[in-house]
This record gives sequence, C-alpha cells and structure tokens, in this order.
Amino acid sequence: MKLLFCTLLTMFALSVASGNAGAALSVAAVENWAYTHPDAAFELWSWSRENPAAAREFSRWDAVNHERSKLFVVWALTHPGKGIDAFVDNHPGWADFGDIAERHPSAARTLLAWCRHYPAAARALMKSARKHRAPEGRPSSM
Repeated sequence: MKLLFCTLLTMFALSVASGNAGAALSVAAVENWAYTHPDAAFELWSWSRENPAAAREFSRWDAVNHERSKLFVVWALTHPGKGIDAFVDNHPGWADFGDIAERHPSAARTLLAWCRHYPAAARALMKSARKHRAPEGRPSSM
C-alpha cells in the first residue's frame, strides 16, 4: 500500500510540477498501472526520488512530446546495445530531449535502462498515458 501511495504521489507531483496538471494521468490509471507492474512502479518511483530535477524535466518534456516519449520507449527496446548518447545522436531534431539528457546523464541512462528492464510496463505506461489523461484545461479527477 505504501508503494502504491508513493507511486501515485510521485506521478501526481510530477504532473503538477510540470505545470501541466490538465494532462495529468488519472489516479485510477496510475493505480491500475502500478498494481499491474508493481516492480516497475517502485523502480520508477525510486528513480524520481533519486533524480527529482531530471524527473521534473522529463515529465515536462513528456507532457508536450508524448508521441516522442513512445518513440523513445520503442527505440530503447529495439536498440538494446545502444546508450543514451546513441539515441540523442540518432534524433538530432530532439534538441530539447538532448539538453535534458546532457544535464542529467545518469538519470537519462537509468531511464533508458528502466525501459529495457521493464518493457511491458514501459509500453503499458506509454499506451495508457494518453488514453487516461484528463482533457486539456481540466485536471484529472482525484
């Protein structure tokens, strides 16, 4: 129960910190994802606690680049031997992502590794995230 609460709190805090609470995942969506993927949820929560600035920046980036976030996950899973530098080099039009990865290289490497260690959870989070986001201008139900 503590894990679930921490995961929900972290996901909500990241969406609020991003300044895009209207795009926040609903509590039900996060709860369902966390119950389905508890180990991945714990690891992502731990990552966000260890890297709060990076978590905020990646969350802000995801809020306005969600389709690119999906592509990041797909790339991570289809290029298992490649590092974050290779991703940035292969996506020169993603300067904003590259800037975040440059400011937080360890966090970016860990996020890439998380996607690869928990592929089903990463795909599920990307798939459900847009589906369960609140309509623009309206915060998700809490």
